[in-house]
Amino acid sequence: MFDYTLSTEVDATVFNKYDEMIKKIPNVKAETLLEDVNGSLIQIYYLDDKKIKLIMDEDVGATYIESEIELKNYITFN
Repeated sequence: MFDYTLSTEVDATVFNKYDEMIKKIPNVKAETLLEDVNGSLIQIYYLDDKKIKLIMDEDVGATYIESEIELKNYITFN
């Protein structure tokens, strides 16, 4: 499992930026965006049967990615 902290805050701008980047990865398939009652967002994608989760977590207070594959070859982290 690969974990990438994108922001140590709940940040919709960062979430949307990485959502767009992940969607540009060839052959990536996005599921329906999930929204929790507390405002958290979870976007799940699949690439070659491997799961990528983009999460804006109100409880944790961070925006991050959990992925079954290394993403550094596909997107830029800064």
